[in-house]
Amino acid sequence: MMKMKTLHHLSFIRRVFIWAGLIGLGCVTTATAQKGTFDSGSDGSDGALLVIGSLALTENYSVAYDSTRNEVVVFGGDSYSGNAGKIDHTYTFDGISWHREQPELSPPAREDAAMAYDSVRQQLVLYSGAFSQNDCWLWDSSTWMEVDPPDLDRAFYKFSLAFDTARSETIMVVKPEFGSSEMETWGFNGTTWTQKLPATSVPGQNDIALTYDETLQKVIMLLRVNSSEFQTWTWDGTDWTQVLTDPVEIDINNGALAYDGRTNTTIFLGSDAAFTFTGSNWISLENVPPEFAFGVDSLVHHPGLNALLRLNGSFLTESGGVQQRNETWAWYADGSTDLLTSGTYTFDMSEKPDGIWNYTTIDIGPNVLVDFTNNDANTAVRWLASGAVNIGGTLNLQGKLHEEPNLLPYPRGLGGIPGPGGYPGSTAGPIGSALHVPGGGPGGGLYTGVAGSQKGNLFDYSNPWIYPLTGGSGAGNVGVSTGGGAGGGALLIASDDTITVSGSILVNSINQSNNTQEDGSAGAVLLRANTIQGDGSISAARIRLEAWERELDDLALTPIGNNPFKAVTEGPPLLPVELGGNAPRIWVDTINGSSVADPLLSPDSQVEADAYLSGSGTVAIVVKGENIPELAEIFLKISLQDGSVLEPDAAMYTGGQATINVDLPKGFGAIAVTAKFPRDI
Repeated sequence: MMKMKTLHHLSFIRRVFIWAGLIGLGCVTTATAQKGTFDSGSDGSDGALLVIGSLALTENYSVAYDSTRNEVVVFGGDSYSGNAGKIDHTYTFDGISWHREQPELSPPAREDAAMAYDSVRQQLVLYSGAFSQNDCWLWDSSTWMEVDPPDLDRAFYKFSLAFDTARSETIMVVKPEFGSSEMETWGFNGTTWTQKLPATSVPGQNDIALTYDETLQKVIMLLRVNSSEFQTWTWDGTDWTQVLTDPVEIDINNGALAYDGRTNTTIFLGSDAAFTFTGSNWISLENVPPEFAFGVDSLVHHPGLNALLRLNGSFLTESGGVQQRNETWAWYADGSTDLLTSGTYTFDMSEKPDGIWNYTTIDIGPNVLVDFTNNDANTAVRWLASGAVNIGGTLNLQGKLHEEPNLLPYPRGLGGIPGPGGYPGSTAGPIGSALHVPGGGPGGGLYTGVAGSQKGNLFDYSNPWIYPLTGGSGAGNVGVSTGGGAGGGALLIASDDTITVSGSILVNSINQSNNTQEDGSAGAVLLRANTIQGDGSISAARIRLEAWERELDDLALTPIGNNPFKAVTEGPPLLPVELGGNAPRIWVDTINGSSVADPLLSPDSQVEADAYLSGSGTVAIVVKGENIPELAEIFLKISLQDGSVLEPDAAMYTGGQATINVDLPKGFGAIAVTAKFPRDI
């Protein structure tokens, strides 16, 4: 008995690939519209798309609250991973979303700078940084300006700032150099730094933390003496006074000191300790929410929200591990908490079977990784906008790992999951069988034993017009327990206005098993607008940017794969906006007269067959489809149990179907079907 597994449930079978090779390109024409009149085709029916921005995934940044403009300001920092290094970015948080500012002038990149807000002069004061130069900068909500620093010829070793509201002065306490036994106190009146006291007024210590207590109207200072001892001091505008407190353990380096406007007290939150300051003593702070009880990087009170905000830091996972995340949490006066911003967002495509959205504007906030869940038809992503488009975060249309475990009693290696519009990786057969389903797509890879064919291939269906809009092919596999990597997705963004890419767009492939022979091919990005600009990056196999005007000198374009097309064109779009309507579809309808269910009964099964045939010999396979033009070529790939692959001659699609006669041996097999046709048919 011959058992056939048809695979048109997979995207490379259920979604036909439209051939757009060298034939048929002569029909491409240039638009004749006047400059600035590009029409994206959006009717605006889906409203505005806003993905709330997040703070950069950094630590050791500087933070202060701008009470005049009711926003939190962050500057600089260092990447958690250490790969990106120090940054010179300025971010503001308006209570809803983080925004990256674009000042004309900015301090050099740094970490561990001291920063405080001067509410009298309505400016932020930033000083120095770890191992940085001795410099001072002011932020007025639109740009940075450098001013004269304290009168020193070197940078301080340890330092901290706080604005003394009662005396309208920024106070800075410093340890001049490593190993120094002295501390210095400086004041800044918005123009000039002045040393306030002799250097011996406060004993030299190891670490410093300052905050202004609005209730006490004093600057509060913590000094670390050693790993288990600290001192508390208060500043009254004239001198420092040490507060003799009961013994408690506060690790200044692993926590944050801040004034909490909800309770009108100064608090300290650390990884294993939480305290509130009464003015004369520290007492334990009870009922700290789990989100605030571990790995705090920084705290700042937001009066507009009447909440204490926690920015970034490390968090305990459900499995008990530690993960560093760029999240903004709010702790309200009633004890409740809320996750205000997160570094991840999932865009669900299931509500749009054709993958088309009609927006007014699109705003993807900074530092957010936007992942996509494919719709049932696995279409490409088509975002149309009648207004401006800003991509500040990362659009991730890469393939994904298939993490489903092997299923007993028939373990198998499942292929990777493609990005939207891409094609899946190959799937290995059950133990004891050499059957392998090839990687999806026209350039899908096969399996070990076929030289050079494991990777997903790209060149045979790429074209500089990226028409049709389709993603990368899947890879083959190297064994019964490992599937192949999936292809990257495909993305069209069209705007009547301007597309700005200050973040990144990724449509790479995925490697299912960390084996270099199992890479799918990357996908495609097509942008169309009156103006395209930005200093971000795009990584794809095929990149095409069409606009009347472009400002792309700072936009990094990274083609991936063999013989990629990176077409950058000035002027109007060469083709009308491809909306993706009436998408073609193809399937195996009958095998030797036996009907094949559509959709398939058990799409992931390598053991259960969709059709059973008696005996062996010549078998007629009938393929049907929707929106397939007459005279299109229909191709089959039939994987057999012994590891071989049959590729019979193509048949012409006429009258809504094509029939291919194949000589099949006994055993288990899997069928993949593809339609190819030139664009000018």
